[in-house]
Amino acid sequence: MTCGLKSILVNQWPSYVDRLRRRCCWLQMQENLDREKKVRADVEKVKRKLETDLKATQEAVEELDKIKKELEDTVRRSTAAFSLFLIDCGHLLVT
Repeated sequence: MTCGLKSILVNQWPSYVDRLRRRCCWLQMQENLDREKKVRADVEKVKRKLETDLKATQEAVEELDKIKKELEDTVRRSTAAFSLFLIDCGHLLVT
């Protein structure tokens, strides 16, 4: 009886090892898939954050450009007013 059990074990051993190898391979593939999913999720999270930061930065630049233009206009008007003032003062000194 033990001889028959031994022959069954010997005959089934290659298929058992093959099943173990397939199972191991499947587990490794599953782990790789899980890691890839996590990496993709992390990349998407960083991408969304960067897009939000980029949008905020672009809005800040637009606001700063608007302020710069307003300041340039103010300087231009002030320079023109000062020039007129100097001209008027010059007329007052001449007369």
